[in-house]
Amino acid sequence: MYYEFYIDVFFVVNLFMDFLVLCLTNRVLQGTARPCRSFLGALAGAFGISLFFWFSKEINTVSVLIFSTVLSYVMVRLGCGFRRGKELLSGLCACYGMSFLLGGILYVLPSGTGKGILIFFTITFTAYWILNTGIRLFKYLKGKAVSCCRVVLEHRGQRMEMKGLLDTGNCLVDGATGKPVCIMEYDRFLNLLEKEQQEALEGFC
Repeated sequence: MYYEFYIDVFFVVNLFMDFLVLCLTNRVLQGTARPCRSFLGALAGAFGISLFFWFSKEINTVSVLIFSTVLSYVMVRLGCGFRRGKELLSGLCACYGMSFLLGGILYVLPSGTGKGILIFFTITFTAYWILNTGIRLFKYLKGKAVSCCRVVLEHRGQRMEMKGLLDTGNCLVDGATGKPVCIMEYDRFLNLLEKEQQEALEGFC
C-alpha cells in the first residue's frame, strides 16, 4: 500500500492538536500557564514528532511508544509549567486522557467528514469547545455540591488552619469597604492576637 506523507501538513496538524490538548490539561488541573506557554509546549511536541518520523529509518510500536512518552513529558513540562513529580504525573495522565477524549470525538465522526485541512480544524476546534464546556460544567456542579472548605489564617508569622462552611447564600459585606464578611467564633482566632489586640477586641465587643 502506498501513502503520500506531507511533513508540513503533519507538523501543522500535530501543532494544532497538541495546543488544544495542553489547554484542556491546564483547564482540568487548574494550571496557571498562559496560552502562549501551551503553544510553546505544542511547538516542541509537533517539532519533535515530525523529526522522529522524518529521520526514523524503521518505525515500530515500541519506539513510537517510548518516544511519545518522553515527548509528552516535555510538552507537559513546557506547556503546563508543572515541575514536581506529582504534578508532572498528574499532567501526563490528564494529557493522555484529553488526547483520548479529543481523538474519540473525532473518531466517531463519519469517515470522509474531515477531508480538507480547514474542515478538520473546524471540527477539531468544535470538539475542543465541547470538552472545555463539559469540564467547566463539571467543576461548577462539583463546587456547588461541596459545602466545606479549608480556611487558613495568618497573622504576624502565626498560622492556623480550620474547616469552614461555604454558605453561597450569605451576602454580608463590610459597610465601609464593601468587602465580603466571614463569620467566625471569637475563641477560634483569639490565640493569633497579641494581648493588646485581645483587650481592644474585648472592649469593642
